[in-house]
Amino acid sequence: IDVGTRTAAVAGTLTGGALFITAAGSIAGGNLPGTSVAGSFGLDAVGGNASFDSVLLDTSGNDLPAQISSISAINGTLSIDSDLSASIAGDLALATNAGSITVDGALSLGVRGNVVRSYNGSPANAPGTITATSIFLQAAAIDRPSTINSPGNQKYTSFSGSILVGNGSGATITADAADGFSAGDLTATTAVVVRTFGNAAFLGTVSAPTIAVTSADILVGTSGRIGTAGTQLITLDVDPNANAIFLGGDPDVSGWTLSNAEFGRLTASTIRIRGPAAFEGLPPPVIIDTLDIRGTSPTTGAANSVFITAGGAIRVIGPVVMAGAAAQS
Repeated sequence: IDVGTRTAAVAGTLTGGALFITAAGSIAGGNLPGTSVAGSFGLDAVGGNASFDSVLLDTSGNDLPAQISSISAINGTLSIDSDLSASIAGDLALATNAGSITVDGALSLGVRGNVVRSYNGSPANAPGTITATSIFLQAAAIDRPSTINSPGNQKYTSFSGSILVGNGSGATITADAADGFSAGDLTATTAVVVRTFGNAAFLGTVSAPTIAVTSADILVGTSGRIGTAGTQLITLDVDPNANAIFLGGDPDVSGWTLSNAEFGRLTASTIRIRGPAAFEGLPPPVIIDTLDIRGTSPTTGAANSVFITAGGAIRVIGPVVMAGAAAQS
């Protein structure tokens, strides 16, 4: 269904081949429940506006994983007055190139393939925004640079690849990545929880009362920050598969590393860094090089605490200094 500028009433059940709805002007519909059994669908606002009461689409029963579906707003707006739910056999282009997708209910997407940022093979240069009351996104890998906001929880899961998200806000933001994780600015009213068997990269500011990261390596970029003045607890757990653990200094080695400069980009009343527990044999030692610790908060003056634990040995090879320590630090 290609729409210039008109109103299309869509209701009932849609079955059969591929379904593509493209709004170059304006389209307004009712509920869009149904199944596209032959592999793919497109729900796209390209230079126009599309709105529906609710959307439920399913291609999960087909055997054509190479097919790509799309939910996009390219210089346009896609609005859903209730829930948007889709089960997808192949890849999904979730694209908001200078556009916006607004879901007044829950956004729930289960994707057997990858979630990609491109629309018709063209990468999104201006990511745009996605807004829903809550977000659930599961796929083989997720590449989603949009700003994603929700008053409720956000949950991202990749079962074979990495998770890349842009900026976002929510109540609790959780990411479980089979490979690696990367994010820009994340703000949560309750917690940010990241678990990955690969590298966890933070390129913007992560703000939440509680922040927990489990990873085989960690990167806090030069523009990155983990924690803000209101953060109470940061917990960094080292994945048991990490072959080395280095804290402080400027390590140039493989393994879980957090340099002194990166440690300075952590802000919380309490910081816990925990090496893996000993199961079969001793895990690698935690090696601490030059480490500068702030004893009190520069904004509130409250005492800070840092706990470093290991299942094996802790070796200190450089100066560890807590500046401005209070009696309770």
